[in-house]
Amino acid sequence: MELERDGASQTLTLVPEAVDVEDRFGNNQRIGRIGVTRDVSETDVTLYRPGPLEAIGMTVQEIRFIIQRTAAFLGDFFVGRGDVEQLGGPVKVAKVSGEVATLGIVALINLMALLSLNIGIFNLLPVPMLDGGHLLYYLIEAVRGRPLSMRTQEIGFRFGFALVMGLMVFTLFNDTVFAHFGILR
Repeated sequence: MELERDGASQTLTLVPEAVDVEDRFGNNQRIGRIGVTRDVSETDVTLYRPGPLEAIGMTVQEIRFIIQRTAAFLGDFFVGRGDVEQLGGPVKVAKVSGEVATLGIVALINLMALLSLNIGIFNLLPVPMLDGGHLLYYLIEAVRGRPLSMRTQEIGFRFGFALVMGLMVFTLFNDTVFAHFGILR
């Protein structure tokens, strides 16, 4: 680390020490510490309140960011680079909701909005049985000039149903295995 003290430049080598800490939710985490702290008083923190138009713009930016991160996660997951522990079902949602609820109503509302947005994104995936699959069928019909045969649509719906059910079973299994062994994060 390079710093300037009394007009002179100094270079320090910092080696973080691995420390086990318990977060406010009771989860144990290993973090690196370099031994530097700072006291933060209320005068050091300023609350920024944007106007209505700026708040709308900030909201659009946040939604775009969430959509990009979700798409990146899905892309990583389907090519085998995603972390399966990140997929959670009802058990993980309940655990995280309980933890976030201790942070206050604003944090809980933000979590509900995030979950709602993620469910909406998932629903728009081009998988038969989901709304995105219906849109895919409509697009194919528009390009072909006629709908797919009922048999083809039925096969697609069965595939989509199997995919959605498989994902549901997988996330429920993930929840119970990680919760049972105490490694649900």
